[in-house]
Amino acid sequence: MPRSPLLRDELGILWSPAEEDHVPADLTDIERRTIAFSLRHARGRYAVERTAQLSGVPKSTCYDWRREGILVPDYSSASPVMWSYRDLVLLRLLA
Repeated sequence: MPRSPLLRDELGILWSPAEEDHVPADLTDIERRTIAFSLRHARGRYAVERTAQLSGVPKSTCYDWRREGILVPDYSSASPVMWSYRDLVLLRLLA
């Protein structure tokens, strides 16, 4: 099955026409911009325990994916390593 071409909307966000049915039609322009900003910029800092609770991904998997380079947290140089909201979303998508 051929993939749909990616299009760029007026906010610069890439999207596929095939995904249009999955996007809530009632989002305002401000809401779309807020979502885009939140996913582009790291916000919040969570320890691995809280990250596991919020994402539903076990702590051991978070550490394994970090070690293997599957998902490197935004705050990977912190001690201890901290995870951002964007990392939580990506963890959930990968799980």
